[in-house]
Amino acid sequence: MPGHWLLVCQDLQFIFAEQVLLLPEDSSLSFLIDVWDTHRHKVLSVCWQPSQPWLPPTVVNFKAGDWMAVVERLGTRD
Repeated sequence: MPGHWLLVCQDLQFIFAEQVLLLPEDSSLSFLIDVWDTHRHKVLSVCWQPSQPWLPPTVVNFKAGDWMAVVERLGTRD
């Protein structure tokens, strides 16, 4: 069963999920990062397979917008 963590930061929700089965015919488990905005729209979704580190992450969904400025400021101090 996948586990997940949720971080709410400046009207954005960041969801990190591990051990997710993306496709029924693919037995490898993936990790996901999803970002949702205040309007309940998914603005970013990225997945990767830790068991195959030579494969690059896959951007499943990306919608440019104001939320990107918030992400750029994460980890910085005002």
